[in-house]
Amino acid sequence: MESEAPVNLPSTLRELTAEVMSNLLRRRCPGTEAGALRIGRVIAGTCTKVTLHLDYNDAGHAHGLPPTMCMKGDFESHGLAGQVYPREVWFYRHL
Repeated sequence: MESEAPVNLPSTLRELTAEVMSNLLRRRCPGTEAGALRIGRVIAGTCTKVTLHLDYNDAGHAHGLPPTMCMKGDFESHGLAGQVYPREVWFYRHL
């Protein structure tokens, strides 16, 4: 499997924009642009879950991207990111 360049993920909900989502989605879905992003339900916790409502350009629709996604992230300032999240990513990637 080809290694991907690291990506800077948003660390606050304010940084979670249509432009950021476009950059993330284009990694797997070339040409995709999120024209609009609306943040829906937010479930704060060790790993905050955020419901995203997105509008896409034609490329995003051609890739079959859903209009609603859930993003988990380190949006809380509790200092656990270096301990918890790498293990969770490893778990979902390899198991």
